[in-house]
Amino acid sequence: MKDKLQSVASNPDADNVLRKYAEANLEWNGTYERLPEIQNRMLLLVGEEDVLTPPEISTIIAEQAPNAQVTRFKTVGHCGEIYIPEEYAKEILDFLASE
Repeated sequence: MKDKLQSVASNPDADNVLRKYAEANLEWNGTYERLPEIQNRMLLLVGEEDVLTPPEISTIIAEQAPNAQVTRFKTVGHCGEIYIPEEYAKEILDFLASE
C-alpha cells in the first residue's frame, strides 16, 4: 500500500485530488497497534477494485479488531456507496440488526 501511495504522491501527472489524498495518507501516523482494543462490533465495507484502500487493508484491520467483519463488493472501487448505495445500505442495516 505504501508503495502505491508513494507512486501516486510523486507522480506529477496524477489527478491532483488523488495526489493530495496519497500525500495525506503517507503523513498519517496510524494506530493499527490499537485495533485489538476496540470492543465494539465493526463493519468494514470495501470494493474489490478499490486502488486507494485495497481490500487487503480491510482484511488486516478485521484480523486485528476482535469484533470486525468485512463485506466486499465486486466491481466497485473507492467510495462504493456512491455507485451502489442500495447495496451498501442493505449491508449496514443488516449489520445493525444482527447481534
